[in-house]
Amino acid sequence: MENHLTTVEEITNFTKAGGGCGECVSSIEAILQDVWSLKPLEKPSKPKKLTNLQRIDLIQEIIETEISPGFRLTTAMSN
Repeated sequence: MENHLTTVEEITNFTKAGGGCGECVSSIEAILQDVWSLKPLEKPSKPKKLTNLQRIDLIQEIIETEISPGFRLTTAMSN
């Protein structure tokens, strides 16, 4: 569901399952029917376009929250 794979071909391309002899293709189809019968088929929406300023803000936020703490920890451990 996370990767929105809806066909045996998509699953085979993503996981390589069913790409060999093809004997499990019917099992993959059955699993697909079970999974998608529980949740309606939906494709992910396209991400909205960001302005350059929004991109810069997003990059700065990621640097501050994800990269800097790890860098500080690594630097502190090496001293």
